[in-house]
Amino acid sequence: RPEAGPAASAAAAALVRQIQTSGSKVVRLAAVPDYRAVLGADTKAFEDKYKQYAGLWCCNRPPGGRGAGHIWYDLFADIVPHTDRHNRRWEGPWFPKMGP
Repeated sequence: RPEAGPAASAAAAALVRQIQTSGSKVVRLAAVPDYRAVLGADTKAFEDKYKQYAGLWCCNRPPGGRGAGHIWYDLFADIVPHTDRHNRRWEGPWFPKMGP
């Protein structure tokens, strides 16, 4: 689970400063920072935008026999808890689920 709170925010701010002042085109990270600590107040707008991404049409014979449909990838599946694009609240590990 990613760190949260003031320490994570300070670490994220330090990382942003390092990237902005390094002049490097490649940044090597020992760990990926929690995007929520980096974005702060902009987190909800970021999540609302990106939860709409990553879908495709599939399956002429999907499980349940309901016909062809859309597959939506949950880009925030590793963030627990979260609400997906269909307003389903995920309180535990992600698993495939049919229908909205």
